[in-house]
Amino acid sequence: MKRNKRLKSQTKTNRETKKKVKSDPANDLLLSIPDIANLGPLWKSCLPVELTESETEYVVTCTKLIYSKNIVFQFNVTNNMEGHLLENVQVEMESEKNAWQEEFVIPEENKLSYHSKGVTFVCFTRPDKEFNSGTIACTLKFHSRELDSSGEPSSSFNEDEYSLEDIEVVESDFMKPDVEMVLPTFRRQWDTLGDTSEVIKKYSLGLDNLQAGVKAVVDLLGMHPVDNSNIVSDDASSHPLNMAGIYYGDVQVLCRAGFVLDQQKGVTLKIAVRSTDANIRNILVNCIR
Repeated sequence: MKRNKRLKSQTKTNRETKKKVKSDPANDLLLSIPDIANLGPLWKSCLPVELTESETEYVVTCTKLIYSKNIVFQFNVTNNMEGHLLENVQVEMESEKNAWQEEFVIPEENKLSYHSKGVTFVCFTRPDKEFNSGTIACTLKFHSRELDSSGEPSSSFNEDEYSLEDIEVVESDFMKPDVEMVLPTFRRQWDTLGDTSEVIKKYSLGLDNLQAGVKAVVDLLGMHPVDNSNIVSDDASSHPLNMAGIYYGDVQVLCRAGFVLDQQKGVTLKIAVRSTDANIRNILVNCIR
Protein backbone atom coordinates (compact mmCIF):
# COMPACT_ATOMS: atom_id res chain seq x y z
CA MET A 1 0.00 0.00 0.00
CA LYS A 2 2.81 2.41 0.93
CA ARG A 3 4.62 1.59 -2.31
CA ASN A 4 1.48 2.42 -4.32
CA LYS A 5 1.19 5.73 -2.50
CA ARG A 6 4.78 6.56 -3.37
CA LEU A 7 4.17 5.67 -7.01
CA LYS A 8 1.03 7.82 -7.11
CA SER A 9 2.93 10.67 -5.48
CA GLN A 10 5.76 10.38 -8.00
CA THR A 11 3.29 10.24 -10.92
CA LYS A 12 1.62 13.39 -9.62
CA THR A 13 5.03 15.11 -9.30
CA ASN A 14 5.92 14.12 -12.87
CA ARG A 15 2.61 15.52 -14.15
CA GLU A 16 3.21 18.76 -12.26
CA THR A 17 6.74 19.00 -13.67
CA LYS A 18 5.43 18.54 -17.22
CA LYS A 19 2.81 21.21 -16.61
CA LYS A 20 5.51 23.63 -15.45
CA VAL A 21 7.58 22.99 -18.57
CA LYS A 22 4.59 23.43 -20.87
CA SER A 23 3.46 26.61 -19.17
CA ASP A 24 6.79 28.43 -19.28
CA PRO A 25 5.72 31.83 -20.72
CA ALA A 26 9.19 32.71 -22.02
CA ASN A 27 9.57 29.42 -23.90
CA ASP A 28 5.99 29.54 -25.17
CA LEU A 29 6.60 33.02 -26.59
CA LEU A 30 9.69 31.89 -28.52
CA LEU A 31 7.97 28.80 -29.88
CA SER A 32 4.98 30.88 -31.00
CA ILE A 33 7.17 32.89 -33.40
CA PRO A 34 7.86 30.79 -36.54
CA ASP A 35 11.13 32.51 -37.48
CA ILE A 36 12.55 31.82 -34.01
CA ALA A 37 11.06 28.34 -33.62
CA ASN A 38 12.73 27.37 -36.93
CA LEU A 39 16.17 28.09 -35.46
CA GLY A 40 16.03 24.81 -33.53
CA PRO A 41 16.47 24.12 -29.83
CA LEU A 42 17.47 26.96 -27.53
CA TRP A 43 20.86 26.13 -26.00
CA LYS A 44 21.04 28.89 -23.39
CA SER A 45 19.17 31.97 -22.25
CA CYS A 46 21.55 34.52 -20.72
CA LEU A 47 20.69 36.85 -17.86
CA PRO A 48 19.02 40.14 -18.89
CA VAL A 49 21.24 43.18 -19.41
CA GLU A 50 19.98 46.73 -18.76
CA LEU A 51 20.43 49.02 -21.77
CA THR A 52 18.89 52.10 -20.11
CA GLU A 53 18.54 53.57 -16.65
CA SER A 54 15.47 52.36 -14.77
CA GLU A 55 13.82 55.81 -14.63
CA THR A 56 14.22 56.91 -18.26
CA GLU A 57 11.43 57.61 -20.75
CA TYR A 58 11.87 54.17 -22.27
CA VAL A 59 13.27 51.30 -20.22
CA VAL A 60 14.94 48.52 -22.19
CA THR A 61 16.59 45.25 -21.15
CA CYS A 62 18.15 42.67 -23.46
CA THR A 63 18.34 38.89 -23.10
CA LYS A 64 20.76 37.03 -25.37
CA LEU A 65 19.34 33.70 -26.61
CA ILE A 66 21.94 31.20 -27.85
CA TYR A 67 21.01 28.88 -30.72
CA SER A 68 23.10 26.53 -32.87
CA LYS A 69 24.08 29.06 -35.54
CA ASN A 70 22.26 32.16 -34.38
CA ILE A 71 21.99 34.65 -31.55
CA VAL A 72 18.56 36.15 -30.87
CA PHE A 73 18.45 39.39 -28.93
CA GLN A 74 15.21 39.76 -27.01
CA PHE A 75 14.49 43.37 -26.04
CA ASN A 76 11.90 44.02 -23.35
CA VAL A 77 10.62 47.60 -23.65
CA THR A 78 8.58 49.65 -21.15
CA ASN A 79 6.96 52.92 -22.22
CA ASN A 80 7.40 55.49 -19.43
CA MET A 81 6.28 58.46 -21.54
CA GLU A 82 2.92 59.61 -20.22
CA GLY A 83 0.58 60.89 -22.92
CA HIS A 84 2.30 59.00 -25.72
CA LEU A 85 1.35 55.82 -27.55
CA LEU A 86 4.16 53.84 -29.17
CA GLU A 87 3.74 51.78 -32.33
CA ASN A 88 6.04 49.66 -34.52
CA VAL A 89 8.56 49.35 -31.67
CA GLN A 90 11.82 47.68 -32.69
CA VAL A 91 15.58 47.87 -32.17
CA GLU A 92 18.08 48.66 -34.90
CA MET A 93 21.43 46.92 -34.37
CA GLU A 94 24.74 47.59 -36.10
CA SER A 95 27.68 45.25 -35.53
CA GLU A 96 31.30 46.33 -35.86
CA LYS A 97 32.08 42.89 -37.34
CA ASN A 98 30.76 42.39 -40.87
CA ALA A 99 30.78 38.61 -40.44
CA TRP A 100 27.95 38.87 -37.89
CA GLN A 101 24.96 39.17 -40.20
CA GLU A 102 21.48 40.30 -39.21
CA GLU A 103 18.87 37.75 -40.30
CA PHE A 104 15.54 39.25 -39.26
CA VAL A 105 13.80 41.76 -36.99
CA ILE A 106 10.48 41.12 -35.24
CA PRO A 107 8.83 44.34 -34.01
CA GLU A 108 6.38 44.49 -31.10
CA GLU A 109 2.98 43.93 -32.74
CA ASN A 110 0.95 45.74 -30.06
CA LYS A 111 0.70 49.45 -29.28
CA LEU A 112 2.45 50.43 -26.06
CA SER A 113 0.53 52.82 -23.85
CA TYR A 114 1.93 54.49 -20.73
CA HIS A 115 3.65 51.96 -18.41
CA SER A 116 2.87 49.04 -20.74
CA LYS A 117 5.53 46.52 -21.76
CA GLY A 118 6.39 45.01 -25.11
CA VAL A 119 9.02 42.75 -26.64
CA THR A 120 10.93 42.88 -29.91
CA PHE A 121 13.57 40.55 -31.37
CA VAL A 122 16.64 40.79 -33.61
CA CYS A 123 18.37 37.67 -34.93
CA PHE A 124 22.02 37.47 -36.03
CA THR A 125 23.90 34.65 -37.71
CA ARG A 126 27.06 33.77 -35.78
CA PRO A 127 30.18 32.87 -37.78
CA ASP A 128 31.28 29.29 -37.22
CA LYS A 129 33.63 28.87 -34.21
CA GLU A 130 33.38 32.57 -33.34
CA PHE A 131 32.18 33.42 -29.86
CA ASN A 132 32.63 37.18 -29.60
CA SER A 133 30.63 39.67 -31.65
CA GLY A 134 32.54 42.82 -30.78
CA THR A 135 30.49 45.92 -30.03
CA ILE A 136 26.94 46.08 -31.39
CA ALA A 137 25.30 49.52 -31.37
CA CYS A 138 21.59 49.52 -30.45
CA THR A 139 18.91 52.13 -31.20
CA LEU A 140 15.28 51.90 -30.15
CA LYS A 141 13.01 53.00 -33.01
CA PHE A 142 9.26 53.59 -32.94
CA HIS A 143 6.29 55.69 -34.05
CA SER A 144 4.91 57.97 -31.33
CA ARG A 145 1.36 59.34 -31.18
CA GLU A 146 0.32 62.01 -28.67
CA LEU A 147 -2.88 61.42 -26.70
CA ASP A 148 -5.48 64.14 -26.21
CA SER A 149 -7.23 64.92 -22.90
CA SER A 150 -9.70 62.09 -23.48
CA GLY A 151 -6.93 59.59 -24.16
CA GLU A 152 -7.50 59.38 -27.91
CA PRO A 153 -4.32 59.12 -30.04
CA SER A 154 -3.48 61.68 -32.70
CA SER A 155 -4.16 60.75 -36.33
CA SER A 156 -0.53 61.56 -37.14
CA PHE A 157 2.65 60.14 -35.65
CA ASN A 158 6.30 61.07 -35.28
CA GLU A 159 9.11 58.72 -36.22
CA ASP A 160 11.38 58.70 -33.20
CA GLU A 161 14.45 56.92 -31.88
CA TYR A 162 16.26 56.52 -28.58
CA SER A 163 19.91 55.57 -28.12
CA LEU A 164 20.58 52.46 -26.03
CA GLU A 165 23.75 51.11 -24.46
CA ASP A 166 25.93 49.01 -26.75
CA ILE A 167 25.79 45.25 -26.33
CA GLU A 168 28.28 42.47 -27.01
CA VAL A 169 28.15 38.70 -27.32
CA VAL A 170 31.04 37.37 -25.25
CA GLU A 171 32.64 34.00 -24.62
CA SER A 172 30.89 33.44 -21.30
CA ASP A 173 27.50 33.63 -23.04
CA PHE A 174 28.27 30.14 -24.38
CA MET A 175 29.16 28.68 -20.98
CA LYS A 176 26.79 26.86 -18.64
CA PRO A 177 28.07 26.68 -15.04
CA ASP A 178 28.43 23.07 -13.89
CA VAL A 179 26.70 23.61 -10.54
CA GLU A 180 26.70 19.87 -9.73
CA MET A 181 30.50 19.64 -9.68
CA VAL A 182 32.10 18.92 -6.28
CA LEU A 183 35.79 18.98 -5.39
CA PRO A 184 36.52 15.21 -5.36
CA THR A 185 34.95 14.83 -8.81
CA PHE A 186 36.77 17.93 -10.04
CA ARG A 187 40.11 16.48 -8.96
CA ARG A 188 39.44 13.12 -10.65
CA GLN A 189 38.35 14.72 -13.91
CA TRP A 190 41.26 17.16 -13.81
CA ASP A 191 43.74 14.27 -13.53
CA THR A 192 41.92 12.28 -16.23
CA LEU A 193 42.21 15.14 -18.73
CA GLY A 194 45.93 15.51 -17.97
CA ASP A 195 48.60 17.99 -19.06
CA THR A 196 48.09 17.35 -22.78
CA SER A 197 44.61 18.86 -22.54
CA GLU A 198 45.79 22.01 -20.77
CA VAL A 199 46.57 25.62 -21.65
CA ILE A 200 48.23 27.96 -19.12
CA LYS A 201 48.50 31.73 -19.18
CA LYS A 202 49.57 34.49 -16.79
CA TYR A 203 48.01 37.94 -16.38
CA SER A 204 48.41 41.12 -14.43
CA LEU A 205 44.82 42.08 -13.66
CA GLY A 206 45.38 45.73 -12.77
CA LEU A 207 43.43 45.31 -9.52
CA ASP A 208 44.50 45.81 -5.93
CA ASN A 209 41.99 43.45 -4.28
CA LEU A 210 41.98 39.65 -4.39
CA GLN A 211 38.22 39.26 -4.06
CA ALA A 212 37.65 41.70 -6.92
CA GLY A 213 40.12 39.75 -9.06
CA VAL A 214 38.40 36.43 -8.35
CA LYS A 215 34.97 37.87 -9.12
CA ALA A 216 36.21 39.37 -12.39
CA VAL A 217 37.61 36.02 -13.60
CA VAL A 218 34.47 34.09 -12.58
CA ASP A 219 32.32 36.61 -14.47
CA LEU A 220 34.53 36.57 -17.57
CA LEU A 221 34.49 32.77 -17.86
CA GLY A 222 30.92 32.20 -16.63
CA MET A 223 31.91 29.00 -14.84
CA HIS A 224 30.83 27.54 -11.49
CA PRO A 225 33.24 28.04 -8.54
CA VAL A 226 33.59 24.55 -7.08
CA ASP A 227 32.79 24.29 -3.36
CA ASN A 228 32.64 28.10 -2.93
CA SER A 229 36.28 28.50 -3.92
CA ASN A 230 35.43 32.03 -5.09
CA ILE A 231 35.31 33.28 -1.47
CA VAL A 232 38.58 34.92 -0.40
CA SER A 233 39.69 35.25 3.23
CA ASP A 234 40.01 38.84 4.45
CA ASP A 235 43.71 38.53 5.33
CA ALA A 236 44.75 36.43 2.31
CA SER A 237 47.67 37.40 0.08
CA SER A 238 47.00 34.54 -2.35
CA HIS A 239 44.01 32.44 -3.33
CA PRO A 240 43.24 29.27 -5.36
CA LEU A 241 40.07 29.01 -7.46
CA ASN A 242 38.58 25.89 -9.08
CA MET A 243 35.82 26.23 -11.68
CA ALA A 244 33.75 23.88 -13.82
CA GLY A 245 31.46 24.45 -16.78
CA ILE A 246 29.88 23.04 -19.93
CA TYR A 247 30.78 24.98 -23.07
CA TYR A 248 28.70 25.23 -26.23
CA GLY A 249 28.58 21.79 -27.84
CA ASP A 250 28.31 20.14 -24.40
CA VAL A 251 32.07 20.19 -23.86
CA GLN A 252 33.26 19.78 -20.25
CA VAL A 253 35.70 22.52 -19.17
CA LEU A 254 37.71 22.67 -15.94
CA CYS A 255 39.78 25.59 -14.73
CA ARG A 256 42.31 26.20 -11.98
CA ALA A 257 43.34 29.75 -11.21
CA GLY A 258 45.89 31.07 -8.73
CA PHE A 259 45.78 34.70 -7.55
CA VAL A 260 48.61 36.55 -5.80
CA LEU A 261 48.42 40.04 -4.33
CA ASP A 262 51.61 42.09 -4.55
CA GLN A 263 51.67 45.55 -2.97
CA GLN A 264 53.53 47.02 -5.96
CA LYS A 265 52.14 44.96 -8.86
CA GLY A 266 48.58 44.40 -7.62
CA VAL A 267 46.78 41.13 -8.37
CA THR A 268 48.46 38.66 -10.72
CA LEU A 269 46.76 35.59 -12.14
CA LYS A 270 47.99 32.23 -13.35
CA ILE A 271 45.17 30.31 -15.03
CA ALA A 272 45.06 26.76 -16.40
CA VAL A 273 42.16 25.50 -18.53
CA ARG A 274 41.65 21.82 -19.33
CA SER A 275 39.27 20.43 -21.94
CA THR A 276 39.24 17.85 -24.72
CA ASP A 277 38.63 20.67 -27.24
CA ALA A 278 41.79 22.66 -28.01
CA ASN A 279 39.86 25.52 -29.64
CA ILE A 280 37.70 26.02 -26.54
CA ARG A 281 40.76 25.88 -24.25
CA ASN A 282 42.37 28.71 -26.19
CA ILE A 283 39.18 30.76 -26.42
CA LEU A 284 38.70 30.68 -22.66
CA VAL A 285 42.27 31.27 -21.58
CA ASN A 286 42.42 34.30 -23.90
CA CYS A 287 39.06 35.85 -22.97
CA ILE A 288 40.45 37.58 -19.88
CA ARG A 289 40.87 41.17 -20.96
